[in-house]
Amino acid sequence: MEATFKTNVIGPALVMEAFRPLLLKSKSPYSIYVSSSLGSIAAAQDPSVYGYDVYVPAYRMSKSALDMWAVQEDRMYRKEGLKTFVMCPGYVVSNLRGKSEEARNGGGFASSPVVSGETMLSIIEGKRDSDVGKFVHKDGVYPW
Repeated sequence: MEATFKTNVIGPALVMEAFRPLLLKSKSPYSIYVSSSLGSIAAAQDPSVYGYDVYVPAYRMSKSALDMWAVQEDRMYRKEGLKTFVMCPGYVVSNLRGKSEEARNGGGFASSPVVSGETMLSIIEGKRDSDVGKFVHKDGVYPW
């Protein structure tokens, strides 16, 4: 749990603390935290939601904590023009689950990383500004 929190919460928080003063000098500053739908407490309680039954407590708790960090940042810096987002990249094709094609594509359920990149780009280009301070993904907004 400690290693997971260091990676998923403390690391991003320290990086943001270090770079926020520079970021706030931008005429349109964005802060985007990469989270997971597995961090959604609402989704974790809903048996109809994908991932409801996934048992990875340290990971899920760390993503919930990261989400709360972002919400706090939004409340503290929105008046200074900082646009804070939590973004879920979705279930993405990756070597993190292994190198076989079955593992990489999550049994056929994982999507292309291009989809995640397009979601991130839509935020950076200002197309998601109506969702500032929220938990966004390619199809809309997730519940916290």
